[in-house]
Amino acid sequence: MAQAVATLEHLRARIAQIEGARVQHRRAPSGVGAIDALIGGLPQPGLVTVHGELGGGCTALVAQVVAAQTARAAPVAWIDAERQIHPPGLAGFGVDLRYLLLVRPPAGHAVWAAEQVLRSGQFGVVTISGIGAVGRGGQRWARAVEQGSCTALVVPQGVGRDLPAAVRLRVDGEGITVVRDRRGGFGRRSALPEPPWAADPWQWHRVTRRLRGIASG
Repeated sequence: MAQAVATLEHLRARIAQIEGARVQHRRAPSGVGAIDALIGGLPQPGLVTVHGELGGGCTALVAQVVAAQTARAAPVAWIDAERQIHPPGLAGFGVDLRYLLLVRPPAGHAVWAAEQVLRSGQFGVVTISGIGAVGRGGQRWARAVEQGSCTALVVPQGVGRDLPAAVRLRVDGEGITVVRDRRGGFGRRSALPEPPWAADPWQWHRVTRRLRGIASG
């Protein structure tokens, strides 16, 4: 009996060693009031998807999160799979480019590149845009965010249902709707936050076109 107990304890210790320390999940302020009010901040670690129709404001919303992070000198990485993100456009949203790493991986390598950046532990927030179906890559991303203790803020092509997201937000040009939140709050809605210069239609048009080659992406 004593030998059996010792063997069991050894197995438990080995499993704990393989699994590592238990990950502590929390919500970290995004810096964008509408998002923090809806979901209590970004899950860290965790995956968040922001989806909607083209031109609905997804990229603009994510740019504001990135701007808030860099405003406090927190480094942010942006995986630009479509090679459409234009740094001067991000600067127009207030992003401090000194704290932004823009990654444009070769065709077919975006999922792998995102996984490496997520796992690096160098960024609290990693934005990923322009990637379609990721298949098993979604599960690898989920493990990578835990290893890197970060938030993956994903703007997918489509809805991104294959991603094991802790939070899913839908942006429709007028507001943000919580489609899924593991903490609850499904269906909650808020108006889209506006940058300080949004009252100037020409400035809005100019900056958003510089951000991605679309009028209000």
